[in-house]
This record gives sequence, structure tokens and C-alpha cells, in this order.
Amino acid sequence: MAPTPTPISSGNSARLRRLARRLGIAVTYTSAWGRPVGVPDSTIVSIIESLGISVIGRGWMSRASAALDARDATTSIEPVLVAWDGVFDATASFARVDTRAIAVHDEHGVDVTTVVIGNDRIPFGYYDVSVDTTSALLISAPRHLPQPTGRNTCVFAPLYALRPAEASRWADLRELDALAAWVAAAGGNAILTLPLLAGFFDHPSEPSPYAPVSRSMWNELYAVVERPSLDARGTFVDYDAAYGATRHGIEDIARSVDRDPSSAGDYLQFLATHPTVSDYACFRAAGEQYGRNWREWPVTMRDGSIVPADIDMTRARYHSVAQWLIHTQLADVTRRARDIGISVGLDLAVGTHADGFDVWAHQSLFARGASVGAPPDAYFPSGQGWGFPPPHPERTRRDGYRLFRAALRHHLSVATVLRLDHVMGLARLYWIPDGATPAEGTYVRTHLDEHLAIVCLEAHRSGATIVGENLGIVPPEIESARDEHNMLGIAVGYGALEDPLRSREPLTAPPDTVATFGTHDMATFEGFVHGDDLADRIALGLGDPADATAQAQRRQAAIAQASDARGIEPGSDDLYRVLACELAQSAAPWFVVSLEDLWGERLPQNVPGTSTERPNWRRRAKHGLNEIPDRSLVTLRAIVQARHAGGAEPDRSH
Repeated sequence: MAPTPTPISSGNSARLRRLARRLGIAVTYTSAWGRPVGVPDSTIVSIIESLGISVIGRGWMSRASAALDARDATTSIEPVLVAWDGVFDATASFARVDTRAIAVHDEHGVDVTTVVIGNDRIPFGYYDVSVDTTSALLISAPRHLPQPTGRNTCVFAPLYALRPAEASRWADLRELDALAAWVAAAGGNAILTLPLLAGFFDHPSEPSPYAPVSRSMWNELYAVVERPSLDARGTFVDYDAAYGATRHGIEDIARSVDRDPSSAGDYLQFLATHPTVSDYACFRAAGEQYGRNWREWPVTMRDGSIVPADIDMTRARYHSVAQWLIHTQLADVTRRARDIGISVGLDLAVGTHADGFDVWAHQSLFARGASVGAPPDAYFPSGQGWGFPPPHPERTRRDGYRLFRAALRHHLSVATVLRLDHVMGLARLYWIPDGATPAEGTYVRTHLDEHLAIVCLEAHRSGATIVGENLGIVPPEIESARDEHNMLGIAVGYGALEDPLRSREPLTAPPDTVATFGTHDMATFEGFVHGDDLADRIALGLGDPADATAQAQRRQAAIAQASDARGIEPGSDDLYRVLACELAQSAAPWFVVSLEDLWGERLPQNVPGTSTERPNWRRRAKHGLNEIPDRSLVTLRAIVQARHAGGAEPDRSH
């Protein structure tokens, strides 16, 4: 049994809160309703303990403060240094050290000490700085992110939901190819899908794309291989069957790859250039042999290391071959898309599964005893718990944000557009102590400037457009950072359709956003118009039914006003086309259309706050890409025309 934390007396509460602030723990925060929320002492103590600080025994706060004082006194340089646009103030950054003891090397091991300490402009990149036994990461990054050109029309669809022409299989990367070709034929120039990261798809499957096993491994479920025929005509994806069939095909390739010298050479070259894949493959093999929860594995395997004798290496080979196949094929898909003028957009999940590879392999970089979520708001009055462990702010910083850099680089190796899920996580995450309700959590701060420098540098190297998902409770520093670094945000068109006073006016979106009607966490357009999301909220017991009823009445009044102002009969199918064309003419450089909205789907792909209550991340599209109604294509072409008619590309230069 774990020791019980020492209770906090009223006289020590102020000391506790001073300590919390030093650690980046919010002792108050602003709620979704704009009101201050006081954080209980018990929450603060639990999160301090999650940071690895003992809260046991009398005087623990004094000991913790003294340890922080000693750390600060002996810190000669910060663990991470940033040179925006290559400008670096060496005098200030190295004020506490003898410059003769400094050594700086670039990513190729070249000594660039003279350039750095001489305050010369530093070429963009990462640099290792060492002073005696202390080391640091120096990031030289452009201040502004690459900016999109033109007026882009993007079609969004979850890959798992796309229906192949054949009824004998589930979706794979061939459907991404087909979607790109269909959008190109309609005049669009981009496609966007949900995260394509590795997950737990063996029984029992966990299909959420936002609970990946790793943020640096792809989902082999979408690999193009020879599979046994299946009856794949159902409304929902049978992940167990899909994974079993895919695995059968990949195992065939794993057994035969050595027979072809060319394939064998490519495979070995992939493993040499992606060394983490072998560790990942061993981890997955161990999970199949000993169970998904690595904390219950044999003791010698729990600490992030596995030797071949511990596992069935045939299983490990399957997982390494699977990563080689999906990595190669996804790169080919995105290249083919670019060849026909289509950008491919991916989504970077904000967290990683608690039982996953990233957490097992880098245990010290994740906090124990807490999970990430969101505080109460109007839709979720009890708050949300997302279940994944928070990165440890100080340890990830001293590690040079290695996992974050790897995740970005992984995605930007193929994506030309990257959406950062919950971009607020670059500045702070909402931590919920184990055993507490989501309402009993609080925010823990991290280093926004340093995260942004990494994003800007990686985007500069790949030339990708970065979109920050800034929906929810957004702290002011995030919007300031978006403006300073030219990061696109998201503008949701539903807002005006909730307000009868605004709905008669033309829909619009700012020039620093991606315009869209909703997201994967929101109702479809038809579902929104019919109030399905609000009815579902009442059915699920989420929030006050009276509030949902009042919101439904306001929405219906607003939609009636919007229809009347545009000369559209109430309930007409023309409403989506007219409003979409209107929003498409806004100053936003990107407009995202949901594929399912083009034919008027009412059911959502995901209902936040539910798991078994709703079939999230499973529902397949009503129409295959080879049978999309003609009306849908006509609507998309009208939207593309409206984009072109919207005027010149907005000037977002600083």
C-alpha cells in the first residue's frame, strides 16, 4: 500500500500554492464560462506527486522547494535555447558560464561554437550545446510558418469509413488514392483524414485514432496486401476481421521478403534508417505474448528493453515488415496525390495510449498517477477524461523534446498539411489525478515557445502547412502565438447558425483560419440542422436538458432566418450547397468539406464523451467512391467555383 500524503493545514496552503506555481501547476484557471476556478489543495498535491516529488512526511514542501532552489542555483544554461530567425543572444544565454568551456555541434557533428558564441546568425537546425557536464538543445528556427498559396478546397473523410468498390474487403490505402483522384476530378486540391497511426486492433480492438500505440508508427491495417475475402458489406467496420485478414497478407510477405533480393535490401535499408522500428516490433510481439498491459509483463521486460529470447521473433518480424510496407505505400500514395495536384493532410493526435509503445519505451518522460482531459464546459458539465498519460514537462524538456520532434518528422515525411490536435497542448494540458473526477483536475504549463520553435523548424524543412486545432478553452497565449507565427486556426461555420441575429448575414471566416462547418467531433451538417446532436446529448444525459432544449430552439430560429434570407424553402437540400458556397468565398485560405455532408449524411462519426454508448470510429460511409451521387459531385464543383470567385489570396505577411 502506498504511503498516505501528509495533510495540508490551512496555514500551509499558501506555501503549497507557491510551490505549485514554480512547478507550472495552475492553482486557479478560467472556466469555459469565463469564471475563475479555484483548484483544491488535494489536486495540487496529487499532481506534485505525479511530477515525481515526494509528498510524504513533515516538511516535504520545504524539501521540495530546497531541491528546486538547488537545481536553479546549479543550472548554468537552460536545457533548451531558441534562436528565432537564427538570432541568438549568446551573452545573455551564457552569462553564468565561461565561454571557453562551451562547445556547440550541429546535427552532423560539425563544431560551430564560434558562430554561436559570436552572435552570428545561426543556420536553421538543432544544435547540441555542452558546458562541462551540462548539455542543452539549441533550436534555430524561422519565426513564421510556411504559408499556404492559392484558395484551397479540401475534402475530409476518415479512411476507415471509405467503401471499396469490392464488397470483399475493408478500406486500405487504395481508397486514399481513389479519394484523391475523385477530388482532383472535381477541381479540389487537397484531402484530409484522421490520424493514421498504429493502434490496438487485435482483439479486443480499440479503434479510436486518437489513442495511438505510438505517434511515430503507422497503422498497418491500411496496407495494401492480398487478403482472404470477407463479407465487408456491413454498416460498421469489423476491426477484428479486418485486422485478421490484413495480418494474414502481411505475414505472407514477411515469410517471403528474403527471397527477393531487391525487397530484402529495401526492407533492411528501412530498418537501418528507422532504428526505432525494431524496438517497436519487439514491444508489439511481447504484447501479443504476455498481454497488452506491459506493467504486468515479466519484470525484466517492463523497463523498456526486450531481448530476442523474451519473445517470439516471428511475431516481431511481422510488425517490422508491416511498418516497412505501410511506410513505403503511404509515401507512394502521397507522391501520386501530389502528381495530380492534391495535397494530403494528416492529423497529429495530442496523446498516446497508456499501454502503448511510446509510454513503455520512454517511461521517465511521462507522468504517473494522472491522465489528460478537459475541464467542465457547457457540453460536458462533468468534464472529460481522455485516458492517456501527460508528458512530464521538465523531463521532456531536458530530453530535448525528442518524442515530439520524432512525431512531427514522422507525419511531415508524407503530409503536406498537418493539423495539430488540441494545439493548446503546446502551452498547457489539463491533468486529472488518478481516482479524481475530470472536474477535479487543473492545468499544468509547459514551454510554448520551445514547442513552437520545433513546429516552425520541422514545417520549414518539409514546406508543410500547419493548422492548430484551437477549439475549446483557448488561453490567450495560444492566439497570440498563432498570430505571431502565422499558424492557421479553425473557424467553424456552425457558430453563426446558432444565433438568429447573425444567421441572415453572409457566412465568413478570418484569413488566418481553415474554414469548415464542423469537425469529426461535431454533428454532420444535416445532423446539426435537425438538432440530432442536441437530442443525443439529452438522451445520453450530457448537460442540462433545459439548456439543450433552449439551444435547439435558438438554432431552429437561426436556421429559419438563414433560409429565409437566402430564399430557400425550410428543410430544403439546397441549404448546405448555398451556405457552403458562401463560406467558401471567405478570406480563409483553406475550406474543408466533409465528404458525407455532400450527400446529406445525418449520423456522426464520433460522439465525444461516449465509448460503448455509441459506435464511434466504426461507421462506414453510405456510398462508395465509385457510386457517389451525381448531386454530390455537382455540389463540390460549385464549392470549388465559389472558392475561385472569392477573390485574391489574402495577404497574411507580417
